[in-house]
Amino acid sequence: MNKLRNLQNKRFLAIVLCVCFVAVFLFSTAYEINEADHICTGHDCPICAHMQQMEQLRQQLSTAVVTAGCLTVLLRWLLAPILQRAAEHARRSPVTLRVKLNN
Repeated sequence: MNKLRNLQNKRFLAIVLCVCFVAVFLFSTAYEINEADHICTGHDCPICAHMQQMEQLRQQLSTAVVTAGCLTVLLRWLLAPILQRAAEHARRSPVTLRVKLNN
């Protein structure tokens, strides 16, 4: 029961994180589209500063997502054979190996 609840909590957290990523990308893009034709005041324009910050945030988030995805695939690719061998080794017993025990 506890494992099922833990799995449900992880799934819920993953869904919330995905929704947050999508919201950040959508709202920042909508803000840029809305403010694309703003009246720029020059060097210290706050709207231009916001747009630069949003672009930087999107780049950092996309880099983080790609890095996390690559690391996940790489670790799964590297750890899968090791875990499979460990599981096979754990299943070995005198009965499964058909060892005759003479006492």
